[in-house]
Amino acid sequence: RARVVQLELLDFDSVQSFADEAHDFLLAGDEGLRLFVNNAGVMKPPAGKPSRIDATWQTNFLSPYLLTELLFYRRSTLRRLQVMRMVQVSSRLERRSNLSESSLQEAERGEGGPTAYSDSKRALMLWTSVRAQNLAFKGNMHVHASTPGMVDTELGRHSVSPWLWTLSKPLRIVL
Repeated sequence: RARVVQLELLDFDSVQSFADEAHDFLLAGDEGLRLFVNNAGVMKPPAGKPSRIDATWQTNFLSPYLLTELLFYRRSTLRRLQVMRMVQVSSRLERRSNLSESSLQEAERGEGGPTAYSDSKRALMLWTSVRAQNLAFKGNMHVHASTPGMVDTELGRHSVSPWLWTLSKPLRIVL
């Protein structure tokens, strides 16, 4: 069985509520596959309400981090849980990352910078690799990071003018 629950990654309270509902749903269910795929990604968010934290960082790293840790915390207090599998979808563009302490400080001030997307995806991969073993042993959560390669999505639609985005479709298919 499946369930659809609203999740707004730019709202930490929404992430908390989603984690609570997801945990209760998974705990109450019958035996079967427990899989969560975090495929959230924002490259250059459209102009919107100003936030204390950069929207790219919050969507691509901070909220997935928070969600995973909240689920882990809830699961680690229980015994005999079914295995839960979680896939964090990263990006091939993380290779362009210049992740540094200054880029983290920019994100905290709400300034994403030109490499916010690649930096946030690299942070997701690094955090996943560091935490995977502990999440598996203590929370029975098998967490992996995956990079799907080049995929024609609308991820970059806010990076160029709308008319150029439409005209670049043939080139995006070839790449």
